[in-house]
Amino acid sequence: MWMDYRVVGTGHLRYYTPRVLRHHLEVHGFRVEAHVGNWVPFLPQRWVDDRRWRWMALTGDWWPSLAMDILMKARRQPRTSA
Repeated sequence: MWMDYRVVGTGHLRYYTPRVLRHHLEVHGFRVEAHVGNWVPFLPQRWVDDRRWRWMALTGDWWPSLAMDILMKARRQPRTSA
């Protein structure tokens, strides 16, 4: 089941929108190769068991910007000589 991390103070967990995460990756020299999500919550999670209904993972591929979690594959771009 989904976990509420209750981010307080500093730490490694950050909340991003797909647009902001893509921007941060690009600013730091990465190119996004793939963007998917885990599953889209069409129903409240208390009614849905995403571990049992594995077909729901397809919804994260179809609509990654609506998914519960962002999954991006990025590759560092080669540095250009000045």
